[in-house]
Amino acid sequence: MTAAAKVRVGIIGPGKVAREHLAPALVASRNCCVWSVLGNRESATRDFATAFSANSSRPYFTDLDAFLADPMLEGVIVATADSAHAAIALKCIGRGIRSEEHTSELQSLRH
Repeated sequence: MTAAAKVRVGIIGPGKVAREHLAPALVASRNCCVWSVLGNRESATRDFATAFSANSSRPYFTDLDAFLADPMLEGVIVATADSAHAAIALKCIGRGIRSEEHTSELQSLRH
């Protein structure tokens, strides 16, 4: 399945959990792909997007509003500190983008 046919998922917070669990699950998925990445540090976010072959023509961001403005983005996984989840989820809802905060849901993506 091509990236265009898969659900395009952005990752917010390219830290250890995202690197070791979330992004690999998306890469292994037949149904989803890493579309873009949002992080605080541009170079680390760019490196993460490159390492996991983010498919967007603009694969990394440091600004949440710019990240969520991508009309091709279909969902996001929030992998930030717990204290930031609510504010990020509300912004996603405002844009009509589904957000998930838990890694357990990603196990089903592998099948």
